[in-house]
Amino acid sequence: MGIFYPCLWEVNLVELWGKYPQKCVFPRTYRESGKLAFFALRALEDLKPGYGGIPAPPDVPQNRVDEWDESDLILVPGLCFDLHGGRLGTGHGYYDRFLGPNPAKAWGVCWQAQVVDSPLPQHENDVSVVGLCTELGLSLF
Repeated sequence: MGIFYPCLWEVNLVELWGKYPQKCVFPRTYRESGKLAFFALRALEDLKPGYGGIPAPPDVPQNRVDEWDESDLILVPGLCFDLHGGRLGTGHGYYDRFLGPNPAKAWGVCWQAQVVDSPLPQHENDVSVVGLCTELGLSLF
């Protein structure tokens, strides 16, 4: 399962890694290439400031997760989500480029205050989430 280290406004999923360290992997952003990759961790202390100062796993090839299938889940952050699977990220497209060709299921994770009723404007390269998780519950699209 792909999880993320939170920015100030995001839901903290680090405790999920604490319960399931063998099942949860963290993303690393490669600013130069515009790509995102997920890596397994041995310890949370291995996370170091990465792109934008967000803690990221080290680039250790044997810890990189490249094989994803339809039964895998990637929990995705965002500034805002709508009730149709639309997501507004930070505008760099890292998750969209990663999720586009990937068969894993993407679920948005946010606070209920970040959910809007009206459809968000979506670009042709934007990837929708199949579900949304907030402190009030789950929504499947």
